[in-house]
Amino acid sequence: MQALQATGTAEVGTQATVNAQHTATATFTNLYDNPTLKTLVLNDRLNQNSDSGWDETSGCSFTSQGYHVSDLAQAPTPQMCIARTTTYFSDLIFQVQMNILKGSGGIVFRSISSAAYYFRISRNGYYALFACAGVEISCTSPLVNTFSSYIDTMPNQVNLIAVVAIGDHVKLYINKVNVDVVPGIRAVDGQIGVVADINSEVVFSNAEVWVS
Repeated sequence: MQALQATGTAEVGTQATVNAQHTATATFTNLYDNPTLKTLVLNDRLNQNSDSGWDETSGCSFTSQGYHVSDLAQAPTPQMCIARTTTYFSDLIFQVQMNILKGSGGIVFRSISSAAYYFRISRNGYYALFACAGVEISCTSPLVNTFSSYIDTMPNQVNLIAVVAIGDHVKLYINKVNVDVVPGIRAVDGQIGVVADINSEVVFSNAEVWVS
């Protein structure tokens, strides 16, 4: 019993050290090996609204589990929920955790009134990056669309997705793994948001953004 208690004490001490280190380096905690994007400007649990001014509509609502985004009414376009009062980000790292209850969803970045880029993952293991356009933001132009074994497709499992957007290149990450690099991104800056695809339902949590 004494040995077990000593081990437990050591684990607690180790965890305290880890926590202290995390606090001390709060300006550079991203996982994406980019020393220029080191300032954490958004750290949102997404269980209630914040200064970021996330949309609150019938398809974008907060719960204790996270930001519940759904598009179950056979709408012609994905349900996008935008952080309305954040700045227009240019170069950034944007990551969020997502639990896909049904279908597919993901994140948007460099979003303006008539265009956006949408990084989507699906319950069937596929991911895509779309260039979206139009008044209602129709996402029908895939820049990449392929399968990844890094997506956890089991029910009620959380996936961590992220984009690292610098200039006209975007790196796509799934569960901390760089799965693709996409050149030719045209939009200079814009807002961020989260998405549930058509006939889909997703819960998002722990959104973070780093800039230079």
